[in-house]
Amino acid sequence: MVTRRGDMLLKRCIKAHNERNYHVFYELLAGLDDMQKQQLSLQESETYFYLNQGRACEITSKQEQEDFLCLLRSLGRIGLMEDQLKTMWSILSSILQLGNVCFTSYEDGSQELAVIVSYTEIRIVAQMLQISSDRLHCVITQRVTNYLKPWHWKKAHLASSFLISALRHQQIVTSGFPKSQAPEDTSYDRIFSPLSVEGSIDARDSIAKALYSVLFDWLVQQINHCLMPVEMDSSVGIVDVYGFEDLGVNSFEQLCINYANEQLQHFFSQAVLAQEQVNDIGPNDEGVILMER
Repeated sequence: MVTRRGDMLLKRCIKAHNERNYHVFYELLAGLDDMQKQQLSLQESETYFYLNQGRACEITSKQEQEDFLCLLRSLGRIGLMEDQLKTMWSILSSILQLGNVCFTSYEDGSQELAVIVSYTEIRIVAQMLQISSDRLHCVITQRVTNYLKPWHWKKAHLASSFLISALRHQQIVTSGFPKSQAPEDTSYDRIFSPLSVEGSIDARDSIAKALYSVLFDWLVQQINHCLMPVEMDSSVGIVDVYGFEDLGVNSFEQLCINYANEQLQHFFSQAVLAQEQVNDIGPNDEGVILMER
C-alpha cells in the first residue's frame, strides 16, 4: 500500500483565544538542546508573539519533548538528512523571530510611517535565511513598485511571455512586469513607498506565512517522494479538513475554510441522496408511478 499527500487549504494563522499555534513550534523549543537553541537564537515559547497570543503555551496533557523525538524519527523515516533538518529548524526559528519585530511611527508631513525598533531580530532572521538584513528591512517597511519606462511599453507588450506570466502568476508588489522576466534592453524604474505601522505589520506577517507555506509544501513533497509510486492503477481519496469556524470577528481565511466545508457538505449530501435513490429503486425497478388526479 502506498500513499500521496496533498495540501489544498493550509491554515496559516490561529488567533482564537486559548488556542495554540502549530504544535511544531512548541515541540521544537522543548526538544532542542541548549547548544542548538543558542545556535538558532531560540528562547522560551512565552517570549514569542506568534506563540503567546492564544494564552496556551503549555498544555499539561501534551509531552512536547517526546513528541519532538517522535517527529525526528518520522522525518528520518522519509529520508531527511541532518543538514535538511537544520534548514527546517532555521526557517521555523526565522518565523518566530519575525513575529517579534516591533515598530514605532514617525511623522513625515501628513503621514505616519513605520520604523523598526527591534533590529536584533532583523539581523537574526537575515542570518538564518542567508539574505541581506538591509534588504529584509526594506521589504518589511517599504512597498517597492517596478514599472516599465513609457518608451519601452510597446516592445514589452509584444512578448507573449509577459502576458502569460501576468495571467498565471500573482505578483506580491509590482506595477508593470518583473525585472527578472524583462528583455535585456528593457529599462525599469523603481519607486519606494514607505509603509505605515499597520502596513509593515502586514508585510512582516505575510513573509512569515509565506516561509511556513513554502516549508510545508517542500515537506509534503519529500513525503510523497518517499511514499508515492511511479504509477498508480487506482486510488482512494481521504479528505481531512477542519470544521466551520466562528472567531467572533472572522477574516478571509475563515471565509475560505467555511466555504470549503459548505462545498464538502453539499457534495456529501448529493452523493448520499443519489446512492439512496439507487438502493431504493434498484437496477430493474421502474420506480414509483405517480397518479394524476
